[in-house]
Amino acid sequence: MVKYWVWLSQVFAYGSETPRNLLSVFKNTKKIYEATDEQLRNLDFIKESDIKSIRCTSLIRAESILKDCKEKN
Repeated sequence: MVKYWVWLSQVFAYGSETPRNLLSVFKNTKKIYEATDEQLRNLDFIKESDIKSIRCTSLIRAESILKDCKEKN
C-alpha cells in the first residue's frame, strides 16, 4: 500500500538508514506501522525518539499527500 510508504517517508529524516533497517525486519511498511512499542524496543537500532516519531506521525497526513497527488495528476 502506497500510503504506508508515504507515511514512512514522513517519519524519518531523508537519508536515514532506519527505514531500511525496519523493512529488513518487518518486510513491509504496513507491518512497521502496526508494530507494537515492545517489538520496536527489541530492535537494537531503534531509539525511544524513533518510536515517538513512529507513533506521532499521522497516517492521515500520508492520505492527504496521496489525495493531493491524485488531484494534481
